[in-house]
Amino acid sequence: MNGSSRQHGRSSSSVRDAKVEEKPVVHEDEDEKPLLDNKKDIFEKITAYEYEEARNMDPAKAVELYHTILEKFEENAVEVLAMKHGFESNDPNRMLSLRMEGLNYLTSLRTINRLLKIRLKIVRDEEETTRKDVDSEQYLLQNLLYEAAYIQSQVAAAQDYVRMDEKIDLISVDQFYKDAPPNVAKADVTKIDPHHLRIARLEYEFLQRQHLTNECARLESEKGINIKKIKDKQVKIDGVRPLLKEVLKATLPLQNFFGLDISAKKIANDFERHLPSPLYILFVQSEAYQKSAEANHNFIIRIGGDIEAAKELGVAQEEIEDESDSERNLDADAEISERRSLKKRSSIGMSLDDNRKRTFQKHPLWIEWIVKWKGTESLTIQFYYLINLKIITVKSRVHRETTDGTTSTLISGNSDNVLMQLFPNDYGQESPNPTNNFIFNKFGISSFSTYQKETGKPYVWAQKICGLEFPELGGISGEGYEVKSKMSVSCRNIEGTLKQIRKRLVSQSKLWSQMKALETRNIQIPSAAKDFFPQKNSTTFVSWEGIDYETYRANKYTKQLIVSEGVSFKDMFYKAVLQRGRAKMTALVSIKMDFPAVAPVFCIQLDIDGQLRNGTSDGSIREIEREINVHAPEEFAEWSDVLISLQLHKLMMCCDIILETDFTLGEAIGLSEFIREKFTSRSTTGMLMINHN
Repeated sequence: MNGSSRQHGRSSSSVRDAKVEEKPVVHEDEDEKPLLDNKKDIFEKITAYEYEEARNMDPAKAVELYHTILEKFEENAVEVLAMKHGFESNDPNRMLSLRMEGLNYLTSLRTINRLLKIRLKIVRDEEETTRKDVDSEQYLLQNLLYEAAYIQSQVAAAQDYVRMDEKIDLISVDQFYKDAPPNVAKADVTKIDPHHLRIARLEYEFLQRQHLTNECARLESEKGINIKKIKDKQVKIDGVRPLLKEVLKATLPLQNFFGLDISAKKIANDFERHLPSPLYILFVQSEAYQKSAEANHNFIIRIGGDIEAAKELGVAQEEIEDESDSERNLDADAEISERRSLKKRSSIGMSLDDNRKRTFQKHPLWIEWIVKWKGTESLTIQFYYLINLKIITVKSRVHRETTDGTTSTLISGNSDNVLMQLFPNDYGQESPNPTNNFIFNKFGISSFSTYQKETGKPYVWAQKICGLEFPELGGISGEGYEVKSKMSVSCRNIEGTLKQIRKRLVSQSKLWSQMKALETRNIQIPSAAKDFFPQKNSTTFVSWEGIDYETYRANKYTKQLIVSEGVSFKDMFYKAVLQRGRAKMTALVSIKMDFPAVAPVFCIQLDIDGQLRNGTSDGSIREIEREINVHAPEEFAEWSDVLISLQLHKLMMCCDIILETDFTLGEAIGLSEFIREKFTSRSTTGMLMINHN
């Protein structure tokens, strides 16, 4: 064997010598570039040849050949091993031959393996190309179906088109011939021509409406006369008021002697008397409800504000009304004309900011409700009346005494939003009075919500319990807007509103207790729900903290929820952090004010050594979000009061699953500390199923 090595060495040196002798002359600037280009061409040819071989090969025959060579390689290895241990004669030439033969077998196995992998890649690339073509055709088909549906809808709209005259509710044909005058009915023509009949009926309708217009003008004239009579009687009644005051003052010793409290009640009633009409209606109905058998000491009504400012405001409004009446009746008077021009000049001279502040001016008096529940917890609601906008606004505060030093975002940040969406779609962001939009446009006010910090929120339910109904809020009859009694409107709505407020306070109290438990990393799970979870979770619950809307929207993986309006700035936002080894899962949670009617929404991101995975790009994370946001609320419907804790516990379980099964799914390399602790029945389709035992 040494001789053969020497012979091989001599032959190698002779080859090198021959190559040196045959080396062509190369210019200095060319260096080895032709040699490199030659290697590149050889590599490309070899690669192309391998791809062509892989494309044309039969996988079944290749696998069969692979097993055949493998068997021969095994026989070769057995024979070499036998010669090594002396079971057979140790022939050097035979040993060398067996070794070379084994290397050839090994090279063939590697070649077949490489060709099979290349073929697998080719098949996958062709499959991806075919899938893209199918998807393109599918999208094209969907577009065509959409266009067809749109065209069908347009055809249906054209077929269902109704002319303007068809919307008029005309009297019947028999009634028309009975009531219409002969010169309008024209029976000899209209009975044989439907078109002329339609025109005649419309002409008769026009005559009837003209008659109703004249009748309305006559009634308006009578109304003016009656209003003048009422004002004359009001003047006489106002003259009696000072006399009554003198009588009360003169009889004060008599009242004290008999223990009567007429004067004290009068002073107390001064606040009520100077309340604006909507707040007065609210006060009367609130007192009536408080004194009813259903109310109790947990509901308190108060009147607050500056009584002197309210009196001055009332006097000023009376002067303005008197001046407007005088201007209508005595427009030729020079003094009144001068006063009107001064008033206009003073209004024009005001700055834009002053006009805006004047627009949102509140009445000096306000009504306060105190709704108590659950011991020391209570809700204070203050009702204000905006004089110029003629609407009611609301401010609220939650009072909650705690024995420890912990606080919750529910108290500090969302106390003013506790009444938001008390009824469906009632966010209190815009004025319910449609006439206010013209005032806002006049003074360049873009949105009512900009001034809500000073004025409060104009909830629709607040307008109703104060007897205010606007066209959007009240009933619309066929003959126009149906005017209803303000007291009746308030009475119908005040009891239902208070019940809804108490229901909201109970749910908010339970939510607050759940937030306090989560801030101390205490996940509360009902005993009956423990069967839904494994006995042990390797993922730990690290922290729970409140965040604001800007922090929430700063994360890119929450953009889809914001764009789809799944969350909004009106919600409460929190951040939960879970951890297992080097993996950290962050869940951004948005909670609606009407929890638990609407389940919280979790937005999840998994961080493993700086590698971020979230629902925007990772199917497994989207499956977890679907499990937490969709299936968990349905699964834990009977424990809705602690739904957030149950969702967090399920999120910990899902975090364990995705970390322990990543290597099985082929999505990531299994890390050493993520040991399989849970039995999964399937790991390739949908969410992983867990055997809790």
